[in-house]
Amino acid sequence: PPCNVPDYLARFSISGKQLPETIAIGDYWEQEESVLVALKSLSDKEGRLIRVYPHTVLMKDDGLLIMANNLPLYYDARHLSQPGAMVLRSLFESVFSNM
Repeated sequence: PPCNVPDYLARFSISGKQLPETIAIGDYWEQEESVLVALKSLSDKEGRLIRVYPHTVLMKDDGLLIMANNLPLYYDARHLSQPGAMVLRSLFESVFSNM
């Protein structure tokens, strides 16, 4: 996300507003475009490369999930919290079960 998620949520909480479950996805795409381009450009001559795209699980409607079950999915602006990792668990289970 384009912000420190716990700080962002704290501002909502302090002001008495309902905590948002998502944030606008536009800033995410701008921030992650170079990563996505790099992933797509990786060579897979041996057919063993597995690309994992967390946004496929973290997108909801037109937003990026930042909360689930009333818990922040990010520890800061770039790193998933434990609840965030659990949201992505299914994405990685399929990778490791095929090894």
